[in-house]
This record gives sequence, structure tokens and C-alpha cells, in this order.
Amino acid sequence: MAITYHAGRRIQGISLSATGGTITTVGNKTIHTFTSSGTFTVTGSGDVEYLVVAGGGGGGKDAYPRWAGGGGAGGFRTNVSGATSGGGASAESSYAVSAQSYAITVGLGGAGGYSNTGTSILGSNGVNSSIVPTSGTSIISVGGGGGGGHAISEPYNVVGEDGGSGGGGTYSTSVNSNGNAPAQGVTGQGYEGSRTSPSNVGDTQGGGGAGSAGQTGQASLGTGVNGGSGVNSSITGSSICYAGGGAGQAYYVYNQSGTGGCNAGDSPSGSTGGNGVANSGSGGGGSSNGSYNGNAVGGSGGSGIVIISYESLTAPLNVQVGSRFEETDTRKMYHRDDIDFKEENGNEATNYRSASWYEQLSGETP
Repeated sequence: MAITYHAGRRIQGISLSATGGTITTVGNKTIHTFTSSGTFTVTGSGDVEYLVVAGGGGGGKDAYPRWAGGGGAGGFRTNVSGATSGGGASAESSYAVSAQSYAITVGLGGAGGYSNTGTSILGSNGVNSSIVPTSGTSIISVGGGGGGGHAISEPYNVVGEDGGSGGGGTYSTSVNSNGNAPAQGVTGQGYEGSRTSPSNVGDTQGGGGAGSAGQTGQASLGTGVNGGSGVNSSITGSSICYAGGGAGQAYYVYNQSGTGGCNAGDSPSGSTGGNGVANSGSGGGGSSNGSYNGNAVGGSGGSGIVIISYESLTAPLNVQVGSRFEETDTRKMYHRDDIDFKEENGNEATNYRSASWYEQLSGETP
């Protein structure tokens, strides 16, 4: 049975190989996972899939007790087919790599707010994660915004910060770069934190996530405030949730707990905010003090992660014994014997793609 392949569908192997990170294989994919910064060094060329998640923002501190915002999730970017990036964006375009070095930065999570006075009640922003080639296009995810807090002296209230996803705010007359608007996420990377309002006490606090905005809490509800949801990725072969927003504490309800988005920090009753899980890019929880001048601090954001995946070189699958293949642009012939895939002269075929990439004529089934 002969199958003719059209020009441009040459039976050729993926010439990409690389080093760097922790290398695993799942099915026909080679996966490089970076949980800390390093170098992705490529031999050859080809398209890769990526997941780049920045460090999450730290949660704010509640010193009064009044309120504290959760940290925003780190920016979430991916080009995995069928997946979504942060902020509800569709997956990004293909990413071609070539024989060169790519600097991989895995951003740290931001520290939680720690002081009873001044702006250090504010959680710190997370650090960017990135893939930066020696030459070519970089992929950069922005660190999550720090959560706002409440101090025992001026400035009493500090609103959340912008980031990959925005940090949770506080009831406040102070402003960030957006005035009293919610702390903003980066388009295509994450959502905003909860809304601040100088006229509605307690109307704030959830950190934004890659999957949804932070929850808005109100004093009348008497509950903690949940962080925004994260986004699942299956780039490793298993579905894992990344970049959830940190939980916040609503006004004078320090006996109530808020829940963070996936792998993010909670705002436990009367205690320090929970930390975001390492290598999740999730935000830290806001602290929840049960007394004035409390010692509880905001939770730290989780560090980010960078994962790169590409198709491994394997022999064509599900090719019937005796099948013959012709490249119409080169007239080169291949065939499948009862043991392996061969060139027409009997040599082992070392230059091919997997069967799923073949284009065959109508009615021909290998």
C-alpha cells in the first residue's frame, strides 16, 4: 500500500533537543521544569509549549484590627493548545526556539506586610518570571500585586498594588496608581483585586487570581474574603492549578476566615496570613488580628514556575507493515518492515515525524 505525502509534509524528525531544569518525559513529550532560575540551552530548532507563572504578591498586614487584603497572583502565560492564559485570554501563539541559550527566571513570591506603622503594612509585589533568549522574543509574566493593609497610625490604610493580578485593597482614602480603583492585573495574565472604596467601610480585600477577580467583602456580611481563582494547566501531563489570589480579612471580623484561590494563602482567624504554595505563583493571605497592635503579619506569596515542553523524537506509530511512503518534493521513499521504520535502501530511518503529523491521501489508512 503506497501513501503519497504532499510537499512540505516531509517525513522528518524534530531536530530539537535541550538541557536545563528537571527533565521528564510523558508520552511523546519532553518536559523541562524550572522551579528556580537557570538556563534552557537548545540544540537544533523547533516549536515549544510553555507555562510561565510569576511570583505571587504578599498579603497585607492588619495591625488595628480592621482589615487586610490578600496578595494578587503572579501573571500566568501559556501557549498550550486548548488552554487559557490568565485574565481569561486564549492561549498564546506558537513559540519557536533555535540553537541558543534562554535565560530562565523563576520569580520569588513577595513578602507579607509586617509593620504596625507606615506603608510596610503593604504586602510586597511578587517577582517576574521569564524566558529570555540571547536573541529573539522574550516571554515575561509580571509578579502579583501586594495586598493592602491597615496600620495604627498614618497612613492608616494602604490600598493593594497592581501586578500580574492585582492585590486586594482596603477601605481607604489613600491611593495607588489607579486612585481608588481596584488594583489592576495585566491584560492576558490575571484579574484585578477587590475594589477599594473610601465611602464604604470594609468593602474590599480579596487578591486577584489568574482565573477571576478577588472577592469583595462587606462588614455586614461578617465573613472573611476569598481570593480569586487560579487556572489549571496540563503541560506536565497532570492538571495542576496555578496563580490563585490570596484571601483577605473583612472589617472587624477577625474571628472569620477567608479562603485563598488554588494554592494561595488563607486569612485564618486571628493569626498570620497563610503563605502561597511554592512554585504555584499564588498570593499570600492577609493577616487577621484579634487585638490592637497585633503581631500577626501578612502571608508570603508563592514563588513562580517555568515549564517548557516539546515533542520527543520517536518512530512513526500505527503504520501498517508493508506501507510505503513517498516525499513528493524529494521523491525519497520510506517503508515499514516487520521490525522498524526504514529508508528504501534498508537503513534505519532517523529523519521522520510522528504519525500524528502525517498528511495522507483521501481513502488511504496506514
